[in-house]
Amino acid sequence: MSMAESKKTTLPDLPAFASDIRNLLKDQAELPPVEAWQPERSGQIDIHINTQGEWLYQGEIMARKSVVQLLSRIMRKDGSDYYLVTPHEKLKISVEDVPFVVVMMDIERTAGDHQDIHFSTDLGDCFTLSAEHPLLFRFDDKGDPTPYVLVRHNLYARLARSVYYELMDHLVEFDDALSGEQVHKTSEHPQGEFGIWSAGTFFLV
Repeated sequence: MSMAESKKTTLPDLPAFASDIRNLLKDQAELPPVEAWQPERSGQIDIHINTQGEWLYQGEIMARKSVVQLLSRIMRKDGSDYYLVTPHEKLKISVEDVPFVVVMMDIERTAGDHQDIHFSTDLGDCFTLSAEHPLLFRFDDKGDPTPYVLVRHNLYARLARSVYYELMDHLVEFDDALSGEQVHKTSEHPQGEFGIWSAGTFFLV
């Protein structure tokens, strides 16, 4: 047996927590109401999400994407901490940056305020850039921006570099005639000269 095969064989399985989640979600087409659950038991599980969006369990990459997708559906962020939550249990995990990465975008109708920009994450979440899923820029100490978009319930995705470049190809000049309801600021100090239309909202960048 090779070293790689031995390592794979001895890697501990996820606790029954994962199978409990599968049973909980198997008949639900929609995302579960994790924000409403108030579990009595709490703890911590050795799951880490790195900056590439990879999930690691006890230091090893979780290769089964179906399990990762399953667990991502019951993730919640309380304050600055991330948890996997069921109606009965709440387990803290660690996230290096944000839990999702936008890996694909698609543009529907490319005519100003009628334009819709659709995003897809590495774990299969699909949504439209809109007031409900706004764009956000964070800046490092050098002033370089990193783009994010809200996926759901205070959970953000970072735009992959290729997606960010594709998005920037659709910048248009800001129109002073726009109403305040149409404009969304993507950072505390947007430049205010250019932006992106999607779902009837103009995102200043």
